[in-house]
Amino acid sequence: MTKIFNATLILFMALLVSCAYSKPVNQEILAAVKTPGPKPTSFSEFSRERNRLLEEEAISSLSKKTPILLSDASIPSDALLITNGIIIDGTGKAPIPNGMIIIWQKQILYVGPLKTFTNSPDVDIIDIEGNTMMPGIINAHTHHTYDPVTRHNLLMEGVTSICDLGCSMRCMPHFDEHYTPQNQPAARGFKAGPMLTAPGGYPGTFYGNSWHYDVSNVTEAEAAVYDLLSRGSDVIKIALEPGPLQDPWPVLKPSEVKKIVDTAHLYNVKVCAHVRQAAVLDIALTSGVDVIEHIPVPYRSVDEIKQYLKEDKLHLSAWPQLQNQFRYMADHNVILVPTLEANIAVLNQTCQLTESEQQQSIDFVLEIVRYFHEIGGVIALGNDFGSVGVERGMPIKEMELLLSADLTPMDVIRAGTYSAAQAIGYDDQLGSLEEGKIADLIVVDGDPLADIITIKKVTIIIQDGQLVYRSSEL
Repeated sequence: MTKIFNATLILFMALLVSCAYSKPVNQEILAAVKTPGPKPTSFSEFSRERNRLLEEEAISSLSKKTPILLSDASIPSDALLITNGIIIDGTGKAPIPNGMIIIWQKQILYVGPLKTFTNSPDVDIIDIEGNTMMPGIINAHTHHTYDPVTRHNLLMEGVTSICDLGCSMRCMPHFDEHYTPQNQPAARGFKAGPMLTAPGGYPGTFYGNSWHYDVSNVTEAEAAVYDLLSRGSDVIKIALEPGPLQDPWPVLKPSEVKKIVDTAHLYNVKVCAHVRQAAVLDIALTSGVDVIEHIPVPYRSVDEIKQYLKEDKLHLSAWPQLQNQFRYMADHNVILVPTLEANIAVLNQTCQLTESEQQQSIDFVLEIVRYFHEIGGVIALGNDFGSVGVERGMPIKEMELLLSADLTPMDVIRAGTYSAAQAIGYDDQLGSLEEGKIADLIVVDGDPLADIITIKKVTIIIQDGQLVYRSSEL
């Protein structure tokens, strides 16, 4: 009875919000929403195809529980073997020297030390000559990435997946376009769609109405989640942005945020929150939000920055409540996507601050990230791609800023692979080089643990088990 009731409620809520907002519900995907499965992490084409493949008998031997034992079996004739390189698997484990990876039917069949076994002469073997294999980079916070041409350019830099955390409903279907009009592959596109927010709140106050989805009460909060899931949202994003002190913006009520989170979690979908002000961070944390986007700070204006600098309060020890909030995040596995590059770009463009004041403000932001990392918090990489002042392509600047916050190169790689996959709810499928996972990986010329810039020197790109780029030098 409970399943029948839930299915009826979901269908009713999706139809209700469709009528209330005159936004047509995608009926095909709605059919998938009506009956929750054990792991409906997304209602996108990618997830449905993944689940279908896992059900097929030909793929069943690739599951993590029953991997093919290569010592006892030959490599399938249509497999791809990458050998003679260092493996950084994305989990933070020590690198595997002289390693090899075998890919078959989109998935990783074997990852580990070099082995000798029987193989068909038709197996495609790539000797990477001592270079480094690692998961493709996942940028967990982007905007304006619905166009497959933009995502193709990112893929060619080694960014195999992105998560767009604010776009119009009109743009959402474009994330299912896996190829450009010229049939060039594109980085896999996850999306949130428009942000759930209070009427008159951010981002409509800043970016216009197409990026926001008004929620006025608990009933609308629940219905909005069903609507976005029916349209293919992979994550749900809420906006908690109080705006300027002189003319504050409305924000979602705690009860509305709690309903959004509880509804999304029914379907194992992550909820991330735009939070730049520490004053509203507790609303997200007490409601069970999974990911905090940006860095919550105690100031709301340039004048407050100047005041706190005068009072010697722009350091974390002056804000014990903020430390408590970050400890709560670390203890409850709430992920932080700091978007340092975008935050610092804003500070650098603030002409009311002197150069010294800008630097002290930047140091404070880095101190927050450093503290969160030191207490065991999970940091995922996202640079707010599409924002003013943020570089295009491989997010190297964001990686360098994370290094400035005392993350190690291995920590940074994990942030841009496994932890980024965690932030969007796909760490069971992507983000690390493990047997049974989807084969998204890059080969770079050199050792990124010695120099993070090496990640820009991509020589091979593999997405969904398919070789999409190979340098002429290999």
